[in-house]
Amino acid sequence: MLKRRCFAFSVLVCLWIFLLVCCGCEISTLPPKQLSAADLVFSLEANVEIQSVGQGYHGKLQYHPSQVASFTLDSPEELKSLTWFWQGDHFQITYQGLSVQSKDCPLPDSSFAALLIRVLNYAQQPAALTACGDHTFEGVSDGVPFTITAGADGRIQKVEIPEFDFVASFTDPQSEILKNAGS
Repeated sequence: MLKRRCFAFSVLVCLWIFLLVCCGCEISTLPPKQLSAADLVFSLEANVEIQSVGQGYHGKLQYHPSQVASFTLDSPEELKSLTWFWQGDHFQITYQGLSVQSKDCPLPDSSFAALLIRVLNYAQQPAALTACGDHTFEGVSDGVPFTITAGADGRIQKVEIPEFDFVASFTDPQSEILKNAGS
């Protein structure tokens, strides 16, 4: 009788271990969650590296979904600290203590800063984006096609506008600080 109980207990323990292992394996093989356009995080505070028509720019972007944005250049050196600020019907440019304000943005539509802000403003509208791959979305703003790539968390990592040979890559300032601290 004692042998039967020990055997039954051993079988139950083995079955329990088997179920735990199987459940663990099953969970790890689940496919990653696919992002929808609604999952994208349009609130940005990031370093941005821009390549546009053979020119490189680096700076800091702050963008809020209410279409309030500021972009400050760190390079090229001759434009360092040049800042653009958009807020509704208010536009401002500052550089080395000088400031100019306008009701509308006077930048040409093809300028790298205006392109980026226009795409971000358009992309957050309902039905503006179509999923075209893992964490990648397509849209067309004013007849100009663009692609947005996000991380698994929905944070925007890249904006591409092929017609203007434009690529903006975003990095989180905190990750840059941590990376530099570890060097």
